[in-house]
Amino acid sequence: MYTFKSDVKLVKMVNDCRFGLGSSIFCKNLPRAQLIANTLKVGMVNHNDFGINYLCQSLPFGGTKDSGSDRFAGIEGLRGCCLLKSTTRDKIPFVGTPIPGPVNYPIKPNGYEFLVQLMKLMYEVGSSAKVEILWRMGRMMLSPSYIPKRDRYD
Repeated sequence: MYTFKSDVKLVKMVNDCRFGLGSSIFCKNLPRAQLIANTLKVGMVNHNDFGINYLCQSLPFGGTKDSGSDRFAGIEGLRGCCLLKSTTRDKIPFVGTPIPGPVNYPIKPNGYEFLVQLMKLMYEVGSSAKVEILWRMGRMMLSPSYIPKRDRYD
């Protein structure tokens, strides 16, 4: 247990330690204690108590630095035992996202240029420029050998 006069020195001393499992802050000024707790690089912090987190089995238990970086107990601990996978599907069955011809395997000669035009379409300002880009992309989809000329800004 340490006493301190400077919050900055305390936080530096704790954060410079190579371990970071848990800590306890005894302080009558709750906003000050919360500010200190938010800046500590530890896995758990107790306010005006030395170990209540050990009794709360629904809280994740774990640390940082040489104390480890995983958690057990609580929802976070259960997630550590899971293999997460993201899966998407079309909400409307007849609406899909087909791969455009120029970039569908095997990649067509104008595939790279098609992607350049797609990026331009996303970031171009002005509707007339976007219409011109869409026109070029349409031509590339109809003719795999068509590669538009680049202007001086490309």
